[in-house]
Amino acid sequence: MTQVTTIFKEFNHNITILGAGSICVALLPLLKKHIKSNKITIISNDSRNWSITNKYDVERVIENISIDNYKNILQKYTSKGDIVINLTVDVSSKDLVEECQKNDVMYIDTCIQPWPGFFDNFDMDPRDRTNYSLREDMIKNKKTSKNKATAVLSHGANPGLVNHLVKDALIDIAKKLNVNETPTSQLDWADLAKKVGLKVIHVSERDSQFDLDKKKPNEFVNTWSVDGFIAEGILPAELGWGSHEPELPDNGVTHIHGSKASIFLNNPGCATKVKSWAPNAKEFEGFLITHQESITLAEFLSINDDHSLYRPTVHYAYHPCDQAVESLNELTQNNLKGQAQSRIITDSIVGGMDELGVLLMGEFGSYWVGSQLSIDETRNLVENNNATSLQVVAPLCSAILWMMDNTHNGILEPDDLPYNFIIENSKPYLGKYVKEYSDWYPNSSTEKTWEFKHYLIKNKM
Repeated sequence: MTQVTTIFKEFNHNITILGAGSICVALLPLLKKHIKSNKITIISNDSRNWSITNKYDVERVIENISIDNYKNILQKYTSKGDIVINLTVDVSSKDLVEECQKNDVMYIDTCIQPWPGFFDNFDMDPRDRTNYSLREDMIKNKKTSKNKATAVLSHGANPGLVNHLVKDALIDIAKKLNVNETPTSQLDWADLAKKVGLKVIHVSERDSQFDLDKKKPNEFVNTWSVDGFIAEGILPAELGWGSHEPELPDNGVTHIHGSKASIFLNNPGCATKVKSWAPNAKEFEGFLITHQESITLAEFLSINDDHSLYRPTVHYAYHPCDQAVESLNELTQNNLKGQAQSRIITDSIVGGMDELGVLLMGEFGSYWVGSQLSIDETRNLVENNNATSLQVVAPLCSAILWMMDNTHNGILEPDDLPYNFIIENSKPYLGKYVKEYSDWYPNSSTEKTWEFKHYLIKNKM
């Protein structure tokens, strides 16, 4: 293993991990490397990954966490000052945060989750069945939680790391344009984005990892949680909606409450494609999967005064591994009914990388900042990981380290955390940290256009 020098902290409390999927087993070696805690407990509804956790001296509990027992479980396995890491699907983030803060327990997750019956409830009002709605409900108590136990929402690779990459990119662009500012507040960052002429942000990801086993019929293959990916993919495609956009897409819908910083399409993300670009992949087609950062970044970089509105368009453009693309196509053909079998590839991967970053576009051109992490580099850095999972758990672990020194900051989102701290403590695990300007635009190499309609490829449903 490559030696990595980063910070190490002693934590005189317990850490409880909810869920024992691929991200849990990927996170364990990082937690053990960077944190000495009293005890780590994993609570899962099955024992499928127990054998992988044998070497880490953790307590393992089989419990099916539900709306009826989550309070009892938290009270039984956590105490004041502890940390809960929620890596489950179908366990309400909102309810967990409320209970944790009531008991003075810190909390972090990688995405906001509801109880079962949300993602696949096609009878719901479409506005209510969105990440926008989930987040609006989640942050209702953000202001009143200010001095309560810290609860960091949605902090993995994306959302999470990519939010910080946007700030790093904005600082670089400002320097290139001789805009000498040091943002310290939300309005400062939004003002900087406006001054440099930022129009569009893509969270641009191309996963080229592969193994030699072909996807079987009725099987979903992925490099991270299959349940989590299907849940995201069948929700409506969502994007932060820029002030420069002249008109809504044909199937675009606005929101009627909250910040109204984003819109959604009456089409699932797994059936909506956009053009994007990354330094290694060059131009590629990605799925417009709903993600919290599309909403929070658009809101964070908004200026909305009495006279005008400024906001960039923000969305995810995700090309997962080729076997996952096949799986998504099959999912769409099956009217969004999940496959009977699933397989997460890690140890069997024989090549490829995950290229994950942010592509900022505007008057300055196109600028990509992010991680190019190969499977070989990953295996030299941390066990139990593929490139995708390591890009998730590195910023997750960095945020946990930050929480240990910031224990009572209430409910926070990635944009509330110090971007330099997260990037610098994640970098040792990100492979090549790439910054590259490009002359790429969606229609030609010379035509400057930033309207969403030029990036949208097709709707398949």
